[in-house]
Amino acid sequence: MLEFLAPDLPDHGRQLLMKVFQAHRERTGQSISLICHNWQHYRRELVNVCIHHSGGDIAEVGSTWLSSMVSMNCLRPFSVQELQDLGGRGSFFGPLWQDITVADGQKTWGLPFRADARVIFYWEDLLESAKVDPASAFGSFDSIQAAFEKLQSYNITPWVVVTQVDNHDSVYNLSSWIHRAGGSFLTPSGKASAFATSEAIDGIQAYFDLYRYMPQNGHPLNDDAALGAFARREVAATMGGPWLLNFLRNHKVTESDFRRLKIALPPGPSFVGGTVLVVFQHAGAITALTDLLKMLYEPEFLSNYCLGSGLLPVQKDMWTEAYLQTDPNLHLFREAISHGTSLPDTPYWGMIEDRLTVAIGDLWREIYSSPGHLQPNVLRDLVAGQLEPVAQRLDLTLGD
Repeated sequence: MLEFLAPDLPDHGRQLLMKVFQAHRERTGQSISLICHNWQHYRRELVNVCIHHSGGDIAEVGSTWLSSMVSMNCLRPFSVQELQDLGGRGSFFGPLWQDITVADGQKTWGLPFRADARVIFYWEDLLESAKVDPASAFGSFDSIQAAFEKLQSYNITPWVVVTQVDNHDSVYNLSSWIHRAGGSFLTPSGKASAFATSEAIDGIQAYFDLYRYMPQNGHPLNDDAALGAFARREVAATMGGPWLLNFLRNHKVTESDFRRLKIALPPGPSFVGGTVLVVFQHAGAITALTDLLKMLYEPEFLSNYCLGSGLLPVQKDMWTEAYLQTDPNLHLFREAISHGTSLPDTPYWGMIEDRLTVAIGDLWREIYSSPGHLQPNVLRDLVAGQLEPVAQRLDLTLGD
């Protein structure tokens, strides 16, 4: 029996996978067991599989985890022919390959499976009531500030994002602001950090300066608090991925309100991530696995699987007119995953992200414990004070 490892899935997603597994068994005689793990513990479970070379044959993993798994020498690369059987690299959106390790065009260690892209969600009627033009409100740091000033003058809380210490979404959100300012997380060689350079600090400061337009009580804000406030229309705008649509439906947002829900691209390129499929070196029944991959990339299955789980199809031909009509915001999501950017491809990214997440949470705590509005120079000093020591410690590892 083959084992398919996956993160937590909604019932709809499990049912769709089990139908594919049943059809696969009827075609090949090979049974497949679905083993799901909570996202919080999933990476640890995958590390155990890599170390002990047992406990799974194929897995759906976070795209930012792939490089570290490759460095553990536990994955089987996909052949050129296997990739061609799925339509080739060109059939997928380009940014989805940015953090998937490819050596000499021959070794592809993971296949994009479900896509995530970070965008700004807003309530169109709240912006209109404050005479804010959505078409120009989010295109730059200055335009965001001007739009939020106007919203605030109409007694509308403009903005909310998660401020919880252990929430990794802050790193993904910050990516757009850092890149818009001309910065990056790492140097091109990957041998040193770059998130504490002057350019990156410019973008990070602009992101954190939006705290002035956020709810002033209840910090630290977790997902339910921050996104719940947006779902209740207590806040005009927030940032999230396509999964936020399911969150809003689960919070009983009415159909009339859904018609007022719009998205906009952030000021810099959207963070693009999601999940990838990997096959472990110790996997058995490779011929059956290859057949399973073809079934998993059938457009009808994967489009429904992504739609039900709140993520996006990874291949261009899945974005049919019928699919785009399921939600009016999908056209802009398509633009986001077509032109966005992923996180750095480095075996150390998991460690980098963990340390940045803690530092960002500590920075939120410092900001909200400070009396009154912080002047720009004070905020910049707080940002640099949190990130520079983290960068210095990471550089000792990255430079080895």
